[in-house]
Order: sequence, then C-alpha cells, then structure tokens
Amino acid sequence: MSDELTRPKVFNRERFPPGVLIIFILVCVNMVGYISVFSLIELHISRHFQVNLHSANHVSAAFNAMIFSLSLFGGVLGERFLGYRFAVKLACILAALGFFILMVPHIMALYWGLSFVTIALALMIPCLYVLLGRLYRLHDPWRDSGFTLVYIGSNIAGLIATSINAPISIDWGVKYVFLISAILMLVALWVFLRYRKELVNRPVRHDFVRLRPDAIKRNRKTGIFILIFSLPLVTLLYKFAQTANVMMIIFGIAAFIMVLYLSRFETPEYRKKLRVFVMLCV
Repeated sequence: MSDELTRPKVFNRERFPPGVLIIFILVCVNMVGYISVFSLIELHISRHFQVNLHSANHVSAAFNAMIFSLSLFGGVLGERFLGYRFAVKLACILAALGFFILMVPHIMALYWGLSFVTIALALMIPCLYVLLGRLYRLHDPWRDSGFTLVYIGSNIAGLIATSINAPISIDWGVKYVFLISAILMLVALWVFLRYRKELVNRPVRHDFVRLRPDAIKRNRKTGIFILIFSLPLVTLLYKFAQTANVMMIIFGIAAFIMVLYLSRFETPEYRKKLRVFVMLCV
C-alpha cells in the first residue's frame, strides 16, 4: 500500500502540465496538414493540371524540403519579431487559408496554396516546440516525457492521415482532404485561443518578453511584413520547383557545414549532440 501511495502518477501535473495537451493537439493537426499535402500533391498535380509526373515530383520534393528548411526562418520570426504565441495563431490562420486556396482548380491557386501552407507549417513547428519546452523548468527531469508524448502523437496523427487520405480522395475527391485539413486548422486555432492561458512559462528568460509594448508592436509589424513578402517568393519557388530543389540541396549542405562550425564554440557535451544531429540528418 505504501508503495502505491509513493509511486508517481503517470499523468501528474509535473510530468505533463496542462499546456502539453494543447501542444499535443496542435502538433497532431500540424502533422495531418503536412501529410495531407505531401501524400497526395504529386498525383493531384499530375491528374488535375495536366502536368507530367516528373514535374509534379519536383513540386512534391520542393514542398517536403521547404517545410523543414524554412523552419529555421519560422523560428527566427517567432523569436525576434512575432512572439511564439502570436506566431502560432497566425500560422493556424495562414494554414487554413492555404488549404482553402488549394481547393481552387487552378494551377496558380495550387502554387499560392502551397506557399501559404508551407510558410504556416514552417512557422508553427519551431514555435510549438519552444512553447512546449517552456512548460518545464530548466533541467526538469520530466521535460523529455513531454516531448516524447508529443512526438508519439505526431506519428500517430501522421499514420491516421496517411491511412484515410487515399479513400477520401478516391471516393470524394482531393479537395475534401484539403477541406478537412482547413477545418482542423480552425479547430486547432479555437483550442489554442480557448486554452492559451495553460501555456505558462516556467523558465522566463527571453529578450522578447522584456520589450516595451510599443517595441513588441513594432517587431510584430516587421515580422508580418516579412511574412507577407515571403509568400510570393515561395510561390515563385514552387513555380520553378526544379530550381528550388537545387537551391535546397545547396543550402542544406551549407547549413550542415554551419552547424559543424558553430559546434566548435559549444561545450564538449553539446558539441557531441550537434554532431550526432548532423549525422542523423544525413
């Protein structure tokens, strides 16, 4: 009996603060949106826009590459300009708009829709994980449990999305897959707005939160301007997807070199982790 009383609960508030569930839901919706596009976009382009399969493959590859490569861009926007919570709200709106645009049967709507979705998901991914990390105190032993739970959820959501996308697209049409993704994004936005107070910072050490209100507004205006300016640029990259893929390879190699260079200035323990990260990515 004494062992049962002293044994820690699996879902206690220290191990999984209430905000973890909010992040869990948003990450799952993010994964569903990503899989909805990546699993179907190549066939969608080749069948509905009279584009040859080789060119459609370039667009699909560009989408996959830019979602992850632009996450660095999204993280910088969230940290220095928008603020992580505001960035997540903005990303949900942009993603929903992008999925609605993808439903329009026109090739330019396809490129613009992909641009909206790409920027939105690349903005959301890093910001959500930063918000998740801030739910725990520095060096909290339960920190890894929160990340593991969210990671498992994202994989389950990806498996479910992959399993149901094909029958929905065959029986009803691809546009209904995009419609479901758009609705899920709006639901995720509602959940985030409704329960945002659960996302309490434990280790508050960040330059952004110390800015004056007018400076925050000025930074957000700059961030929104950068975001709006990036949309036509990404649209252009999708229009010339083959060139974009070559650029992604070049920038990817440069990024790996930069990470290895920056690791020289870190502690030996952190340097090893960065190098392992690079090897796993390769």
